Amino acid sequence: MRIKITLNICLILLVLNVTAQNTPEADFSKIKKGTKALSGRVGFSQSKTEYTSSYFKRTQLELRPGVSYFVKDNLSVGISVPFFTQTYKDTNPLFSNQDYNQTGIGGSVSIRNYKRIAGKFFFTSSLGLSYRWSSNNATNNVLDSKGREGSVAGTAGVLYFLNEKWSLETSPLGIGYSYRKSTLKNDSNSTTTTKDILLNGAISGITLSVRYFIRP
Repeated sequence: MRIKITLNICLILLVLNVTAQNTPEADFSKIKKGTKALSGRVGFSQSKTEYTSSYFKRTQLELRPGVSYFVKDNLSVGISVPFFTQTYKDTNPLFSNQDYNQTGIGGSVSIRNYKRIAGKFFFTSSLGLSYRWSSNNATNNVLDSKGREGSVAGTAGVLYFLNEKWSLETSPLGIGYSYRKSTLKNDSNSTTTTKDILLNGAISGITLSVRYFIRP
C-alpha cells in the first residue's frame, strides 16, 4: 500500500511539473490576502490491536474536497465536505468474527496558517471543527447502527508549490478530540456515547492534499 501511494505521489509531481516548465518564476515569499484555493484531500489510516488469540483491525479512507479564502497574508479560512469509509475486522469469537463497514458524510470549517520555510516550501498548521453523519453495517445485521460525530482537531504539515497555481501538502501530525453518539437501527433505546482523543502520525496514517490557487 505504501509503495502504491509513493508511486502516485511521484506521478502527480511529474505531471504538474511538466505543466509548469514554461511558467515564469512566481513570487513565493508569501500567499497574499485575497487568494482563493480549491483543494482535494485523500487520507488513509490503518490500525491493528493484537490480543492473545484474536485481533481488531481498522482501515479508513477519506476524500475531502474544499475551498478556502485568504483573509490576510498566509492565513486562510475554509470549508470542506468529507466523505469517508471505514472497515473493521474483529476476530474475537465473542463477537462471532464480526466485520463492520461504516460510511458517512460531513461538513468542516477550518483556519490555516502558512509559514515559509525556504524556497517553495511552507510549514502549515490548522485548527478545524467537523460534524458528520454515519451508517454502520455489520455482517449479522444485529449491530447495524447510525451515528453522529463532532470533532475538533489540529494538524501540522508541509506544503510545496509545484508552480504558481499548484501545490502538494502532507499533514502527518495531528491531535484531536471527538464525541460520538450511535444508536442501533433495530433498537432506538440502545444509544451509546463514545469520547476519544485522536492522535495521527506518519506511521499510522497518510494524508495528501492537492491545492489550486487563484491569486488576486
